[in-house]
Amino acid sequence: MDPGKVEGVVFNIQRYSTQDGPGIRTVVFLKGCPLRCAWCSNPESQEARPQLLYFRSNCRLCRRCVTVCPAQALTGEADGIVLDRERCRACGRCASQCVSGGLRFTGYYTTVEEVMAEVAQDLAFYRESGGGLTLSGGEPTRQPEFACELLKWAHRRLGVDTVIETCGLQETEAFLSVLEHTDLVYFDLKHMRDDMHRRFTGAGNALILHNAQVALGSGKKVVFHLPIIPGWNDDEANILATARFIRENGGSELELLPYHALGAAKHRALGRTYELEAVKPPSAERMRELADLAAGAGINVSVGG
Repeated sequence: MDPGKVEGVVFNIQRYSTQDGPGIRTVVFLKGCPLRCAWCSNPESQEARPQLLYFRSNCRLCRRCVTVCPAQALTGEADGIVLDRERCRACGRCASQCVSGGLRFTGYYTTVEEVMAEVAQDLAFYRESGGGLTLSGGEPTRQPEFACELLKWAHRRLGVDTVIETCGLQETEAFLSVLEHTDLVYFDLKHMRDDMHRRFTGAGNALILHNAQVALGSGKKVVFHLPIIPGWNDDEANILATARFIRENGGSELELLPYHALGAAKHRALGRTYELEAVKPPSAERMRELADLAAGAGINVSVGG
């Protein structure tokens, strides 16, 4: 197959980013993730297929969506719309009729060629700033062929560098296939204890830690990210265990990211309960304390926004 025709599912393309790698970058968000992190800021990225979100606060109760749904998955109630997600075909017709933003369709099938045509629009900015292409998600390694072709296109046709943001939960062979074409890896670590990891992400961490070791042994530059979730993974034992794991496996870079609840509305729009409603973001002072603690294990530690 022509590499440019390889197809994948994307839910966003963000241009002019300065937060997802060096320089000015375009971030391509791929749909599909094996984790179900309770704090996920992009819960619409988790399912691999396109989805519908319903924001009740934006709904004008016009009922246009109800009349155009071919699956009869929508019902108009006095206080809003009821969406039967089992019946929904994710065709997007209802969202196309919604003028208020109450219904939003997320995720679409596209090709490598189509994505990279958009990425190439900012080539001059990448070259001037040392930027390039970042793949995020979701989990980009869950679409390994699509991800590999995007990264290879960036290297061979655009001559720019590449970054992936990964949770590391993928079969190692597929993970390595993507890593081969990546210049910088941002690797998320959530918790060092398997039981605690499973409790708040829905999966254990054995394969994640193995792939972290693989990434560190590959010769690629790896920067680890640790989201700080108060009351779950911000205890001294976990912070020190994370820092020691990085150091003992040849790593040196850790960035602590403070919890925020920016994804709460999207969880509700997907018909889910946001479990961390009562959790407050850690203070700047607390983040500095944790950074100092981790740095004491012999690695470089920074605090993100």
